[in-house]
Amino acid sequence: MTGGSGSEPKDVLDTLRVGRELRVAFKVLAELGPELLQRAYVDPLSGLLNSAALDDVLATGEVEEAQFCVTCLDLTGFKQINDRYGHVAGDAALKLVGTTLLEIAKVDGVVPFRVGGDEFLILTRPNKFPKLRRWLRTLSWPRFQFQRRPAPFGASKGAALPKPDLFFKEIKDRADMACRASKMKDDQLVVWSASLRVPEVTERRFRCSACRAAVRVDVPSGGTRPQKLSCPCCRQYLK
Repeated sequence: MTGGSGSEPKDVLDTLRVGRELRVAFKVLAELGPELLQRAYVDPLSGLLNSAALDDVLATGEVEEAQFCVTCLDLTGFKQINDRYGHVAGDAALKLVGTTLLEIAKVDGVVPFRVGGDEFLILTRPNKFPKLRRWLRTLSWPRFQFQRRPAPFGASKGAALPKPDLFFKEIKDRADMACRASKMKDDQLVVWSASLRVPEVTERRFRCSACRAAVRVDVPSGGTRPQKLSCPCCRQYLK
């Protein structure tokens, strides 16, 4: 570079307009980095990590290497809450789920995600799964209310344990299968096993005579409705 020292740029980035813009961007990232990560990876409604965070965690390969247990949760009665009280009530229910899952996340080795509308996933180190399993057995929200109106709901829950020869996707597929089986077993926790069979199901619709809520139930194809069917909104048994 020619010229005296007075003509030289104080900062190499000053030589290009794009450089100056990059310098501003770096400053913003330095100041707002944690906030930007929060926006990118945390679901603002539930406060849980989102699907983008899960994708990036999986991309590191650490989950494959560490062999985590996978638990899938699918809320039951959630659609009825939205249908009866509106999406504001549904949002309140999702916030409650987030609060509950964040409590269990205080246990080292347990990481919950919200991966869809009313779908959640929990990664658990194998040595922590027995404790998580005990907690999941009673997981439901029977006392949830919206504007002093009862709106209880629960969650079907399926888990799969890691195997040295399985990738994460295969473990998750097993957990999804167990979660579908849980729907047929009154939301009891189901842990995948080689003997697990999930029948093909069809959706049957009923109307609660007490609160008039629409009730959707998955029943085995060609089967009859369950003998004891309770309304997710008022918990009255349907006749």
